[in-house]
Amino acid sequence: MNFLHTISLLLTSLTAIGAISLEPLLATDDFIDFVQNLLKEWNTPGGLGIALVRRNVGAADNWSIETGGFGNATRFEGKVSPQTQFAIGSNSKLFVVLAVGMALEQQKAKYPLGWKTKICTLLPPWCTLHERAHTFPNEATIEDLMTHRTGWPRHESSYKRSMDINEILSSYLPNLKRFYNNIPYVILPEIASIIWSTGEPFVRLVEKHIFKPLGMEHTTYEYRVAREDSLADGFTRLVELPRLSSGSRADLPKNAWMSFTKGEAKTWPFWDQSENPETDLVAGPGGIIMSVEDSVIWLQTLLLNGKHPKTGAQVIPANVIEKASTGLTVVIPKGMYPELSPVVYGGGQLISSYRGHTFIEHGGTVPGFLTQIIRFPDQGFGVAVFSNDDVVGQALHDTVKWRIVDTVLDFEPVDWNTRMKELKTALLSHRLPRTPRPAPPKVPSSLSAFEGQYMNPSYGTILLCLVPSTFTACKSLSSSIDTILPGVFPSNSDVPSMVFAKDNVRVTHIKLTHFDGALWNASTWTSVEDVVNEGKRWPVRSFGEESEDGFVAEFEFEERKDESQYPMTMAIDQVKGFGLRGVWGAGPGVGPPKGENIVERSEVWFLKV
Repeated sequence: MNFLHTISLLLTSLTAIGAISLEPLLATDDFIDFVQNLLKEWNTPGGLGIALVRRNVGAADNWSIETGGFGNATRFEGKVSPQTQFAIGSNSKLFVVLAVGMALEQQKAKYPLGWKTKICTLLPPWCTLHERAHTFPNEATIEDLMTHRTGWPRHESSYKRSMDINEILSSYLPNLKRFYNNIPYVILPEIASIIWSTGEPFVRLVEKHIFKPLGMEHTTYEYRVAREDSLADGFTRLVELPRLSSGSRADLPKNAWMSFTKGEAKTWPFWDQSENPETDLVAGPGGIIMSVEDSVIWLQTLLLNGKHPKTGAQVIPANVIEKASTGLTVVIPKGMYPELSPVVYGGGQLISSYRGHTFIEHGGTVPGFLTQIIRFPDQGFGVAVFSNDDVVGQALHDTVKWRIVDTVLDFEPVDWNTRMKELKTALLSHRLPRTPRPAPPKVPSSLSAFEGQYMNPSYGTILLCLVPSTFTACKSLSSSIDTILPGVFPSNSDVPSMVFAKDNVRVTHIKLTHFDGALWNASTWTSVEDVVNEGKRWPVRSFGEESEDGFVAEFEFEERKDESQYPMTMAIDQVKGFGLRGVWGAGPGVGPPKGENIVERSEVWFLKV
């Protein structure tokens, strides 16, 4: 590269960094009115924490920094401030990738390790897993985990917080597709600890090598620490969503999006109250709690390619940040809007462009919280928007995020608020009319034959119970179900229903409601402690049954030869098991398993034991 070309590139870089508005924004009357009106229109019980950082014309230590808080941080109407802490969900994944990369850099002089290192060399149980599945036993790499190229569907209803890495590896069977899910980011922290070779748990490594050196004093994996600091409450709404009457989107009124703004507001108990984050399964994929002020430090560090924003010390190697921020797989092949390009995925980072400008971002979602952290490296600015409303939080943070971006880039603002309303309406357009239950349905002759224990290697052993039940082992669950999941099993219903409990991070129960013959509709539920009314609980449905998500259970059993005595029933001798479909969360473009029998076409098969 010649000298003149080098000068040209430098001037181009400085022009790009300087070609943004540095005028104050978050404290202006127009912006304050915009955000306050937005919170009011979407009727959120929560609020927003916002950070905006901008580099001044090529000077790494000269920043324009703004933070702001709007709306409620707590159920006691404490207001959001720059000190308020939010659970950042999957924005935690970047810290996992960086910890692995820092470990590789630290140990590269001692060991021949890198992003292409095969997982088998670090975690021998991985080989056993893939040999059992007859898939690539010796080929999967650290990079494959980082980019979700393991072939694992989400299976969010399966794993328990108490599981360890060996239990995870012994219970999952992959295939060869790409699915975004949390399991790789449960395994990567273990790999980081192995490579560091200090015996320290992953969360302590992140604290030691990232949080503390950067001065992120209000960022933590520990709920009990944040609880004593400035942790926000997470809110939700118990909404009743309309259903299409004819299967046409034209049925929906223009204000259909308002359905999401109605219903009783509820406060979530914090989603991850682990007493020991060192052994917490979800710490890696989603366990970080961060203040708005600390998001400023984090954005600055990322924009400076790992350097401390005040001292200039290289805290995170620049090549590690570059690796995480380099697209390795295509996740959205076509831009969702004219301003957006296709999206590629690196490691805990999505890379795309907005109105011709490259950006790097990721979102985070856990019960009660939604967050977005975005940066424009060529223009030298970044934005964090944190919400504590998990029903309309995405609409809020995306609308505010893009308004800030449009303003900083000096573009005519796009009406993202209207687009968010259209997206919410589109969600309702999938709520097709319910398929009517056959009249009369064919009901199994002996419902009690379905009760008992079933086993799946990944999901564990479950106890399936009728509601109500006379089966001794089921009496405790059946008699308390109205307290655990009030209103979910109406006493006046004549449709047979069953339930089993799950020791899961997000799902506590799965309900089965009879449809016809061997087919039952399924739905996942969470029994939530009411933090306002002591001793009470309220139910949250994740998916299935009423929302027509195609989540079903199909039983296999031996039928009696002569059914002449049972014209309206299925006469059964012995239940063999049941298969679930619509539960694994494979994502768009991936069809269900195919097969000639129930076992083969099930996503999860439970054998009666």
